[in-house]
Amino acid sequence: MARALLWVKNDDHQWNSPDWSTVADARLTLTGLAPGCWQGQWWDTWAGAPLGDISLVAGPLPPQLPVPPFEGDVTHGLLPVLADRFVAAEQRRMPSLELAQEGRARVNNAVGYEVGYERITDTERFTGRDVLLVPDDPAEGRGQVLLSLRQRKDSGAKLTPPERNLAYLARKTYRSFRFGTERG
Repeated sequence: MARALLWVKNDDHQWNSPDWSTVADARLTLTGLAPGCWQGQWWDTWAGAPLGDISLVAGPLPPQLPVPPFEGDVTHGLLPVLADRFVAAEQRRMPSLELAQEGRARVNNAVGYEVGYERITDTERFTGRDVLLVPDDPAEGRGQVLLSLRQRKDSGAKLTPPERNLAYLARKTYRSFRFGTERG
């Protein structure tokens, strides 16, 4: 099954100078869709609720989709939805994996959503922490980035203080990440 995820953002709405004016009468031209019928939903990602259904047909000309009026930035509100799908994929890959914590995150100039999970058996202790990030300002970069930390111990025993400290120090390296910078 083919899927498409669309993010809509008011480029004038930035973390350091928010623009909460309503964007109305916007249209999306959807290029790159496979020919055929497509269905979906508009979501109010801040409220976590659907706004309405979408139905369109992609053919030789890219379809245009009217965007419901919105304020600010709906992109960042989608991060919990993406994180849920990401965690579900990790749980399929690693049975008995459990979500330990989740929440919004910020790493320098990027907003994100952080998930932590663990799998503890008699023979293994696995912990993971992933941060899904998008740039706050389109001028700083495009796309998304996944920062991922993994720690595995061959026994199911709790982590020792030096092992916990290693995880803490590894997380501090997140501070070196920044969209839109070239480092050689």
